[in-house]
Amino acid sequence: QYLESLAEGAFACVSAADAKAMLEEALVACRGIASDMTVYFGFDKADITAAAQAVIDEVVTMLASYSAPLVSIVGHTDTVGSFAYNQQLSERRATAVEQAILSRSASSGINAGTISKSGRSESELAVPTGDNVREPRNRRATIAISE
Repeated sequence: QYLESLAEGAFACVSAADAKAMLEEALVACRGIASDMTVYFGFDKADITAAAQAVIDEVVTMLASYSAPLVSIVGHTDTVGSFAYNQQLSERRATAVEQAILSRSASSGINAGTISKSGRSESELAVPTGDNVREPRNRRATIAISE
């Protein structure tokens, strides 16, 4: 409704592209309200894929619009393997994302001191599953930006 009110009154029809542009503009104005970005990983992997790099590139672009950004990265796993192993894997995923962001944003003022990272193993599943279930959407790292 808010987006419609911005585009010529409550009865205006807003295209998806216009709605996305207006939302992004509103999020920039709100600073820190933007939704998390998500990087996905292969099974038992912590490497940055081409798709993951595209998300990281988008994050780095977003960071440029902040005067003093803070970045929070949280790694996650699916339920295959022990909790202890998955904890280490989730931490490796968070570190891989951190390193990718730092390598892409060296000239933007982002440094390790502005990034917090943690691993949550299999304790915060995006898709609830039973034990020992391979679920690609749970193998991820989330990136949140605030100021």
